[in-house]
Amino acid sequence: MEIPLLLVSTLLLVTHPCDGGQFWHMSDLHLDYDYTSGGNMSNWCHTAASTASPSINSDKVGPAGNYHCDSPADLVESALLAMVRFAPKPDFIVWTGDSAPHWRDPSPSEDYILNVTKHVFTRLDKLFPNIPIVPALGNHDASPPDQFPQYDPSNKTMPDYYLRLWQNGAFGDHIDPEAMGTFQKCGFYLKVLSPTNSSKMLKFIVLNTNLYYHDNSSTGTDPCGQLDWLNTTLHTADPEKEKVFIVAHVSPGSYERATGLSNFNSPNDTATAIHKRYVQIVSDPTNAVKISAHLYGHLHTDTFRVLLDRATRREAVGVAFMAGSVTPVVWGKTGVVGVNPTIRLMEFNDDSATVMDYKEYSLDIIKAAKNDIKTDEDDTTETSEAPKSRRKNDKFLEASKEAIGDTNAGKSKRAAPEENPPAVSADNTTSTVVPIQPTARVTTAAPDSSPGQFTTIIAVPVTPSVPEAEVVVLGGNVVENSTSSSNSSLDENVTNPETTAEENTTARTNISDNVEKSNTSEITTVAMVNTQKEDYPTYLSKQWTLLYTATSSFSVPDLSPTSMFSTLKRMVSDGPESEVFVSYYKHNTGGHIVEECNETCWREQLCTISNLVIEELHTCLDSSDKEGFFEVSKSAIIAPSQGNSSNVVTTVRTGSVFGEGNDDPDFKDHGDIDNNHDHDGDGEQDHEHEDHEDSDLDHDHDGDGEDDHNHLDHADHVPVVPEDEEVVTKEKLEESSSNISARAVAIFFGVFAVAIIALIALMGYKKYRDNRYRNQEFLLTDAVFRYDGYSQLDDA
Repeated sequence: MEIPLLLVSTLLLVTHPCDGGQFWHMSDLHLDYDYTSGGNMSNWCHTAASTASPSINSDKVGPAGNYHCDSPADLVESALLAMVRFAPKPDFIVWTGDSAPHWRDPSPSEDYILNVTKHVFTRLDKLFPNIPIVPALGNHDASPPDQFPQYDPSNKTMPDYYLRLWQNGAFGDHIDPEAMGTFQKCGFYLKVLSPTNSSKMLKFIVLNTNLYYHDNSSTGTDPCGQLDWLNTTLHTADPEKEKVFIVAHVSPGSYERATGLSNFNSPNDTATAIHKRYVQIVSDPTNAVKISAHLYGHLHTDTFRVLLDRATRREAVGVAFMAGSVTPVVWGKTGVVGVNPTIRLMEFNDDSATVMDYKEYSLDIIKAAKNDIKTDEDDTTETSEAPKSRRKNDKFLEASKEAIGDTNAGKSKRAAPEENPPAVSADNTTSTVVPIQPTARVTTAAPDSSPGQFTTIIAVPVTPSVPEAEVVVLGGNVVENSTSSSNSSLDENVTNPETTAEENTTARTNISDNVEKSNTSEITTVAMVNTQKEDYPTYLSKQWTLLYTATSSFSVPDLSPTSMFSTLKRMVSDGPESEVFVSYYKHNTGGHIVEECNETCWREQLCTISNLVIEELHTCLDSSDKEGFFEVSKSAIIAPSQGNSSNVVTTVRTGSVFGEGNDDPDFKDHGDIDNNHDHDGDGEQDHEHEDHEDSDLDHDHDGDGEDDHNHLDHADHVPVVPEDEEVVTKEKLEESSSNISARAVAIFFGVFAVAIIALIALMGYKKYRDNRYRNQEFLLTDAVFRYDGYSQLDDA
């Protein structure tokens, strides 16, 4: 009876899973206060292009955003309100960085960045009272972008910038004081949470991987000692009591829409070693078993990565989820691609902390733009459901000056998102989801003309008897409502923002001469706009809809490493036309499809998912059919021949920096440091990249017309074997491990077969002995009988 009872109890556990937790994952807000509805998309939608009425298409620079520009303030606010609408009581919120916009000349100042981070923290604290936030720094959370200072152990000096992030940027309000030491050194820290009803503590290892991304300040083989700290923290984690989440902005590996370049590219001389060590640490079986999932941002696309075991590459030991962005802009190989803004609600198991599922919500900004916006002159005939647009961003910035409410201290346990939940207005009150004609807030113009200066946020008093109208004063005059046309081409009119520095600066100037008049006008107007009608961000938050559910889209029971590996295998085996891959590719850009995915695109997407090490990625990209995606792949090794001393065949790819095309301001600054040609280690480039013919790298250093070595030799320093000596081929352990595995399996089955034969022989011998014993016993009995019979005859 014990076995049936055990079977029944097991089935009950399987069919009745334990209740799980929820958390929000949001990333890459890139909030641009200078975004202008009707602005010029070739200048980050900052200045008005014209006064003509635009058509409803992808080029419309509307109040909800544009695919060529960063997030308007109303878009960011609508995302936060939508999060409250779909799941107001999560266990925690993960925010993987990037607050400031991409524009340069000048780039966003430090004060700008600190203002944005503090504002977002303040809004989250008000909308989600008493909900823990796990923030990570993004590469655009520094000024200039990507440049994060390092702790100097020689004089034990803490960089000032991390202290300002802690104090003025409100990071210190959401990170435990015990973690202050590592955060103020280099921006990484440890945070431990104990969610309600969870049997395990959740340990968040929050890394500053921006140190490995175009950071000119990074030096050495382990900047800030972060890798050593990561390895030690993983080793000390107790898998019986806690589960780990790796949280960071920049992920290892490459970008699936511009493949071939490593996301980890600094320091220039040690980036490759750092990248390999990072992958090795998190793939180490003793560490990987403790990690529930990796959570990254930065790419702006919705995708995932499968971490395979380094020995055979046949088993998944980890999974990483990249959250899509709130900003609509993203670049590919040929320029702007564009994504619909997304936010992600993830679910985890209480007992194992395994990620079970997630729901992806998106805002189709083209559909949002179809609620055309009227000007003030059209107020009497307006029929649109949307509020009237403003030429400049209106942000609920005075919320950052309000005290964080302590109400609703209790936290209910993870109610599932409602199918049609009520909307949450900007003042944190709910309203029914009924289309009405909301009225816009009144907003002033962009920040002060001083580059990088962000003016004080002024709260405008309102009448207590009517709902509060949020008014923003960023230093400038009131800008009238209007819309204008924009260019019709997606890519032709997107110029390098570096060439429009004058326009970029002009967009933030000429606005500070009428501050007093502006304030007076706003206070006068408040009484007119304070009605029961909703503001634009509240209206926009109701346009966010469920894009997909992960387990349904991927056809898996959960999102464990094994399940996600099975999804990858299915997309590989079924090809680019498979239902699962078509769904994945559609969701990669939040439902905004700009091009079909051919076989090359399919290979680039899937190779990037499973190949985090760049050499392995190149092998996969250069393979054909179903080869190279996983399992061990061998480098093509050829013996030296006459006049040819090359012994490794490979293809080194070049292209745009991941996710940021030629029109991105970061590209010029970083494109020239992706390939190192300092062969003698003197700190100077021995030759130019242009010296390479086509895409092959030239390694003829002695001028004899023959390659002296191959590109892979830079990393591995494999010596060239002279022709008169015996050829010895060396392979890395992971490249030859498949043969080792095959031999191990063969040996196992051989031993097993020998054991079976021996057992059969033993059983046969035993049967032979038994039969012989019985025969001997019979003969003995018969002899006794005969003797006894003869004895009786003698007695007679």
